[in-house]
Amino acid sequence: MTISYDGGYFQNISQRAAYEYCMAFSDYTSMVSEGLDYGIQEHVESSYKDLHKFFGDLYDELFYHPENFYLPTTEDMAYEDFEPKESRPEVTKAWYKPKTEIKNGLEFLYAIGQVGVINQQNLLLSKEQYNDIVKKSKVKKQFIKSMQCVELHVIDEEENIIITNTRYPKMMPALKQLAVGCQQHKDEMGFIYFYQCNFKAINPNYEIDAPTILKKIATTQYDKIILLHNYLINQGYKAICKYPNISYQGSRKAKSTPLLVISFDPRAKETFGFSLKLASINRLIPHIYNQPDFLQEDFNKRTHLCTGCGWCNSRDGMNPSVFEYKGEKKTLCCWYSFIIHHHLDDELFRVIKQYSIFHQMLAS
Repeated sequence: MTISYDGGYFQNISQRAAYEYCMAFSDYTSMVSEGLDYGIQEHVESSYKDLHKFFGDLYDELFYHPENFYLPTTEDMAYEDFEPKESRPEVTKAWYKPKTEIKNGLEFLYAIGQVGVINQQNLLLSKEQYNDIVKKSKVKKQFIKSMQCVELHVIDEEENIIITNTRYPKMMPALKQLAVGCQQHKDEMGFIYFYQCNFKAINPNYEIDAPTILKKIATTQYDKIILLHNYLINQGYKAICKYPNISYQGSRKAKSTPLLVISFDPRAKETFGFSLKLASINRLIPHIYNQPDFLQEDFNKRTHLCTGCGWCNSRDGMNPSVFEYKGEKKTLCCWYSFIIHHHLDDELFRVIKQYSIFHQMLAS
């Protein structure tokens, strides 16, 4: 795969839909047991590599040639940071159609891998099994036919259906093993591991970790973001992974919800983002003056004035607060402005580190 993306618009809406799956695609990792005879090891390894190449080719085709799969090539659309998503439902509607068709196609592959049996390097299903999978996955027959561009062929015999690949003839045993292995995982993670072509998931105890997710979603920001991740972990924060998002939870005595959330939104113009979610303003105000000047300056930017709406009056421990900054006093709302960041520079890194220390102090 040769896809590179660092924010902005795609050439068409189907590229935006396909990117979610392209981004998720795993680097090849050999999971062949060393206890096998060399000849068997070589055979299994060849099957794994063929399957991995197949997924790479499929994602390339979906991204660069969506028209071959009868996916729309209309102009790309995306949300800006400042837009409430409900304000432009047409963005989600336009993206959802190609996203669903791709998802259905991948669910079709996942299901045939689970149900089919290996027969001479091919996948064999009864017609009843095959038709049931097509119906349940809701995959379009034209999408299945379009996978011939990566040499996946569905051969209709008298009683059975044979699935084969002439470009990667050894891929079917690996498809079978990956699909059955991924089926062991809870919720939707099995399917996610499958379309990632993540052979580590054959192990039922496997769980994707934060660095692996960050490498996928942060792209060019990865080298900086992983340093922040390591810092927060060393400070005692816990990375809570719910693919493709990560939350960093500190002591619940300081804040019951995560301080930092890193997320991926395929509908956004900048798909990768992260945001600070501070404790309520009235809890921070008594201690903010003991913080460095650079943090007081950032804190000032994140606050907004009390409008007297009265929302906080019905909630215990939440009320407007008076904040004095550079000789100016102002009454602040108990909540802060929600800012989504897309790039981690040295100054923002310093700010987040100091907020993490500040919030840990609240717990002491």
